[in-house]
Amino acid sequence: MVTSAEHTAPPGGRLGRIRHIHQTLQHSLGPLPEPKAWQIVEDKRGTFECSAGLNRPAHATANPKVYLAGDYTLGPYPATLEGAVRSGVQCAQLLWSQA
Repeated sequence: MVTSAEHTAPPGGRLGRIRHIHQTLQHSLGPLPEPKAWQIVEDKRGTFECSAGLNRPAHATANPKVYLAGDYTLGPYPATLEGAVRSGVQCAQLLWSQA
């Protein structure tokens, strides 16, 4: 899960964020066990390195209920708003095709 903007973070610091993420995932996926381990990565750059031949993840994951969307996923555009929007549209189309 990716979140942005510190001012929107739930209370409770890093543990509060993990609880919020866990609750959000349960809302979408159903009951889940409590996380045994977790890690929060805070990246101040806000984008990935745009270099030729960069291996970017596809939308589908090993879990058929989880898809990746964002400017960092496999697609024809670098880290741009348009790339992120197109990625989200592709994920929505994939989900609808499975409904």
